[in-house]
Amino acid sequence: MSHTICYISKAIDELDESGVKNIFDTTVRNNVRDNISGILLFQEGNFLQVLEGEKNKLKSLFSTIMEDSRHYRILPVINHYNDCRIFESYTSTFSVVRDKQDLMKIKTYLEKHKDNFQYTGNILRLLEPFLL
Repeated sequence: MSHTICYISKAIDELDESGVKNIFDTTVRNNVRDNISGILLFQEGNFLQVLEGEKNKLKSLFSTIMEDSRHYRILPVINHYNDCRIFESYTSTFSVVRDKQDLMKIKTYLEKHKDNFQYTGNILRLLEPFLL
C-alpha cells in the first residue's frame, strides 16, 4: 500500500545555503535508499515536501522530520493512503527543486497528470506560492 505525506515548514534563520544543500543531499540519498518518491522545495525560508511510500517507513521518517531543529512550524497538509504514487515516474530518484525551472517542470508534470492521481490538485495548490 502506498501512502502520501506532504508538509510545509519554516526554516530557522540560521540555515544558510550550505545547510540547505546538506538537507537536499541527505534527503535524496536517504529517500532513494528507502524507496521513497516525492519532491522537496525550498524558497524564501520555506520548505514544502511530498513523501510517497510504504506507510510505516513514512511514519518513521516524518517523526524524524518533526524533531529536526533546522525548521519549525511544521504543518502536515496531506497524510493519506493513495492508490499510486504521483511522483514515482517523475524522475528516477527523489527530486529536489533547486530553481524556478525545476518548479515549472513539476507544475507541468502535475497538470498533465492531474486526473490520474488522487492528490494532484492539492499539491498543485500548495505549489502556487512557490511559483510566484
